[in-house]
Amino acid sequence: MEIRRVARSGAVFILGSENLAAWHNIFALCISFHPFSDHYSEYIRVGNPLSVHNKEPIKDPFSRHAKLPTARAVKDLLEHYDFEIMKFRGFGHLLPLGDRLDRYHSFQFVFINRVIK
Repeated sequence: MEIRRVARSGAVFILGSENLAAWHNIFALCISFHPFSDHYSEYIRVGNPLSVHNKEPIKDPFSRHAKLPTARAVKDLLEHYDFEIMKFRGFGHLLPLGDRLDRYHSFQFVFINRVIK
């Protein structure tokens, strides 16, 4: 990961993303719709008629995801590159108390990490 090359040992960084494994995305896939949090096209939002932005053009090319991860994939990648995960938090959830009971299916997540060289 590029952060390892440019950061000093002991530096702290925050990594956050929307979550492909969020319950609303899983539901969309189960009914053959594209996940809410992902954009298949670079120019128009397609594939999910339940989305309020369905068939709207994408005006800002930086507003789309190149890759949409799950929290588990990011955690595994950080561990693979020997970053110290100081804190992990999922937030935004469809289920009551979901953030506390099931952080891997939250809408978004944040990892706070330390660079170890």
